[in-house]
Amino acid sequence: MLFLGAGISLEYGIPTWRDLVVDLLFERTARSRRMGDLPPAYRRALGRWLTEYFDYDLTVLARVIRQDLLREHRRKFGGVEDSEKDFLEKVRSRLYATLRNLDADGHSSERPRTSLEAVADLLQASRTDHNIPVVVTFNFDNLLELELMQRGIVTRTITNAGRRSAQGLPIIHPHGCLPVEGPIGSDPIVFTEQDYHQLTDVAYHWAPTTIVSLLRQYTVLFVGLSMADPHLRRLLDACRTPGGIPQHWHVQRRHTVSQPQMDVVKNNVERYADQWAIRLGAESEGIPIDLEEALRSTLRQADTYDREVLESMGTKTIWLEEFSDLPQLLDRISSDVDPADEAATRRER
Repeated sequence: MLFLGAGISLEYGIPTWRDLVVDLLFERTARSRRMGDLPPAYRRALGRWLTEYFDYDLTVLARVIRQDLLREHRRKFGGVEDSEKDFLEKVRSRLYATLRNLDADGHSSERPRTSLEAVADLLQASRTDHNIPVVVTFNFDNLLELELMQRGIVTRTITNAGRRSAQGLPIIHPHGCLPVEGPIGSDPIVFTEQDYHQLTDVAYHWAPTTIVSLLRQYTVLFVGLSMADPHLRRLLDACRTPGGIPQHWHVQRRHTVSQPQMDVVKNNVERYADQWAIRLGAESEGIPIDLEEALRSTLRQADTYDREVLESMGTKTIWLEEFSDLPQLLDRISSDVDPADEAATRRER
């Protein structure tokens, strides 16, 4: 069973949910009296700074953006009948604004295979024995369906609890789907704070009910997901058997800081250390000679934290050194390599 996230669509220019919210925020500020005259790059940078520096909850900002878009539609057209559809169209416009067509020349040997193609290869290989009966993707885009369609694999996109036909590989979009082309369906997307509240407030909402059922029935491989979504973590906890062994797997890149970024990080740590020295009433002890090694030790500790937290939710971690290693990993899985053996092999490296 595959659960997919934004990581498999990034190579095609699809923004993460965070970047999508910031993009829509940037688009709104372009029309504002306060920031409309600023260059686009600075509006984007200030929007990102606003969310990070003041620790704004992005679901709250998404709620503000949605209300602003709906209010603008009603002001222009004097009604609410098509306001929701207009909102979805605006989100779709930003979602695919930077879409790159990597397959314009077919599967070229001049570029590495993408993570999405590797996922499609895995699904194609599984069609003989149907050992991956359904896919869950938390992405709004339908790039996986389009990739599978090119391979002659029939899929059916599921965005609600309606009656489902038996034909095609089910691709479940619990957060909704905005296709690249064609009409947008009437089903809403999970985008704002209010939408996330509805997932937990509505008894037997189809999306969490479906996810819980799949988590309990199948071993899941999480690909392209940060696992930071509190709603997904809550469902994993709900399905965890006390004392049971982990049954799911998560592919994650090790925490790293590139050498060009290291000096910036060290400067930030030194600044934080000075601030803490003032708070603690202590004198600054100077810069440790081994600060860089201390940072790398901290990164390794972060790996340990993530591994232990996920294990407490019934999920083991398969580590990657680079995201570009993902296609090779999926190839090994499609060759019937046991995830436990794969994880042990990567630890030995």
